[in-house]
Amino acid sequence: MRLAIGIGIITTAAALSLAPAVAQQAGDATKLTPQQQAEMEIYTKAGTPGAPHKMLAATAGTYDLKIRSWDAPGTPPMESAGTAVRSVDLEGRVVVERVTATMMGMPYTGQSMTGYDNVTGKYCRRGPTPCRLESW
Repeated sequence: MRLAIGIGIITTAAALSLAPAVAQQAGDATKLTPQQQAEMEIYTKAGTPGAPHKMLAATAGTYDLKIRSWDAPGTPPMESAGTAVRSVDLEGRVVVERVTATMMGMPYTGQSMTGYDNVTGKYCRRGPTPCRLESW
């Protein structure tokens, strides 16, 4: 939910930051009210990538994975291999990770998005399952 709100804020900020330029190009002399200008500044600040986003971007790349999982305590692990590809998306706001691997002899693919919420001051990750949102 937080990621959805964060992405909503980012999307709104991007749309609002473009509105004055589009209006000027169209010859529209409409000016923002002081309240609208204050809201625009808040949205822009909330949606602007900063140092935490740059730290995330530094993790972009391709990684070889060695995966170990256990069926039960005390049993030997099952081992498999895979690849994770991390790329920066949404103009530096998130890192998208795509994983391809095998688990229990079957192909596995997964994707997650990790970002930083400027409003809450927390990192958030949308994991491979649709209903899971982590923040720390």
